Amino acid sequence: MRDACCCTLDADTRRHALKVSALAALAALLATAPAYAAASGTATSSITGELVGILMLSVPLAFVMSVIALGLYLRAVKRSMLRRTTPRGPTTAPIPLASVSPANALRLVFLTGAEALSDDAERFVAGATHNLWRLAGVYAAGGVAFALVMTIAYLAANGIGFSPFRTLFFFVSYAWPIVLTTGLIACVSRREWLAIIVAYCAIFTAVTAPVLNAQNPLAAFLAWAINNGPVTLLVLTFLARPIRAVGPMVMAMMFAAVTGISLAVHTIGATNERITWVVGAGGAVGLDGHETFLAVMLTGFVALGVAGWFLMRDIGRRYQAQQISDQSLMLDSLWLMFAINHGIDLVFAGPAWFSAALAAFAAYKVVTLALFAVFHRDDDAAPVRLLLLRVFSLGKRSERLFSAFAKPWRHAGTMRLIAGPDLATSTIEPHEFLGFLTGQIDRHFIDSQATLERRIGETVPHRDRDGRYRIGDFFCHDDTWRPVLRKLAASSDAIMMDLRGFSQKHKGCAFEIQELMHHVPLGRIVLIVDRTTDRTFLRETLERSWQMLGSGSPNHADPEPCVRIVPFASSVSTRTLLRVVAAAAHATPVTTP
Repeated sequence: MRDACCCTLDADTRRHALKVSALAALAALLATAPAYAAASGTATSSITGELVGILMLSVPLAFVMSVIALGLYLRAVKRSMLRRTTPRGPTTAPIPLASVSPANALRLVFLTGAEALSDDAERFVAGATHNLWRLAGVYAAGGVAFALVMTIAYLAANGIGFSPFRTLFFFVSYAWPIVLTTGLIACVSRREWLAIIVAYCAIFTAVTAPVLNAQNPLAAFLAWAINNGPVTLLVLTFLARPIRAVGPMVMAMMFAAVTGISLAVHTIGATNERITWVVGAGGAVGLDGHETFLAVMLTGFVALGVAGWFLMRDIGRRYQAQQISDQSLMLDSLWLMFAINHGIDLVFAGPAWFSAALAAFAAYKVVTLALFAVFHRDDDAAPVRLLLLRVFSLGKRSERLFSAFAKPWRHAGTMRLIAGPDLATSTIEPHEFLGFLTGQIDRHFIDSQATLERRIGETVPHRDRDGRYRIGDFFCHDDTWRPVLRKLAASSDAIMMDLRGFSQKHKGCAFEIQELMHHVPLGRIVLIVDRTTDRTFLRETLERSWQMLGSGSPNHADPEPCVRIVPFASSVSTRTLLRVVAAAAHATPVTTP
């Protein structure tokens, strides 16, 4: 198998799961404290307590269920990857070897990203960066609308008179999710995350200073923490990186199922007569009072859980129809969670005020959709097609680089890759996840030439509403990944190959290098290395592949053959990669600055 690695959740993910679970427990304590402190026996307080309880239970359940489901999904992917197909699978013809070795020696050129780009490549890089931050600006504008509606609602619900600084204080507090949204959309490093958070804190401090009580200067910060802290921890739980691709979907199902428990208990316990009847019915089938109560909760969980399942299926269908994107699903769930949280706070002024929070979410959606309609236009020209290859055993390192590089690239070009365990949970799409849950994961694997052609046809690039192109992942069996590689390489404008950790045990990567050098012009290939790369073996592999170059290769008569290599050391190199790969996609010759 092509450098297959263990598909079970690794130690880093398990540690992350424990850390996030602890954060969820802390969020539960922080969020329930204000609700119970405010409870006075009224129906309003009871309703808010129930809603808080539903959130506190559904979020950790969603996290646990997502971790379990993705662990099983990874096992299923690995099992299918190791399987071999019938003879009808696509075949790989042997590379015709050259009768005479190439006349020119192969050079290795190490790039820094400071090299001059062609006009086309410069426009590509500028367009990708511009579109990335424009998307962040669209969601920020939606967040401003959300914060404005929430501020007006809070002041009106609590009878607070208008004051510029007081109003600005509440507005900035309700605008906190803009920071999270911007980070998820555009930040590629912890330093950028920190910069955004520091900027927000500076703004919050500036608008808070005029309204601070000299006797209690921390009151404003405590109010912010109570208002935003717990829900932020909950959001970070079901949007944690290990489960982010499926967390919002599972969260929707768990929220529905846990709501079913609450509705079932309230329905049965509405009157003493109902309680007596239910207990009697349970006793008739041999259940005691506690068992009957558990049966009622289980019935409610299953009943609305089924409704949640159909909601998940609807999300999958809408995703396939490109009515929603993976990113819009993630961000909408984030803003909806904050709307519910703030709505609970408003309910203490009257149950009807909860609708104001839903109106704030609606304002966010209307603004973002309107701006998408204004800014997004389908390009007539075909987008740049990038093929991503890598050492599968990189695991989380591969996932981090993929996530950072894909953020800007997907705003100007497409990305295709041969699916593997390292990125399986990052690139999984809603319909693929649902296919796994229904036992149809093998339908996504390529087992014949016809399947390969159909899958390539399905990845004809079209932008989502948010202006981003989708990832095309190709699931291959043990004996089908080679012809898939050749097909994808031949139809790609550039190939980026992550060779960090490359060594003699990665025979699949060595084969890929040989295939690329034979079928793809060297100028379109970019290799990534770091200190974990066995550079001696890499050089030997390149030299051996060069000497074995097929006579029909476009590189055989190259007067100045060279392989472009990017030494990757930190997140700064992500932007370096964007420039180098853009140059490769537009066949830019290397020039020293």
